[in-house]
Amino acid sequence: MSTIWIEPEHARIRSYTSSSKGARAIVKVEIEVDDPDALGWLLREIAKAQLEGPRRRAEAAEQSRAEKKRQTNGRKAIRREKLLGLPDYTGGRS
Repeated sequence: MSTIWIEPEHARIRSYTSSSKGARAIVKVEIEVDDPDALGWLLREIAKAQLEGPRRRAEAAEQSRAEKKRQTNGRKAIRREKLLGLPDYTGGRS
């Protein structure tokens, strides 16, 4: 999870809204910044947070693939096929 810090002496939350549809929600935050350095810092933090989501999903997928490979020890899993219901013509003799 990402965290974005807002310095109260240089930036203030002007307004925020949210809307949801089903299980997902969108939150919009309007931040007022009066210092150019604070603006640059804030934009860098937002960019890092935006990149963190896809990176975490990729890491989770890689861990899942590694775990699956570890469970099969690198070999392909062999499925058990259903036995065929063939009739016995020997009359019970082997």
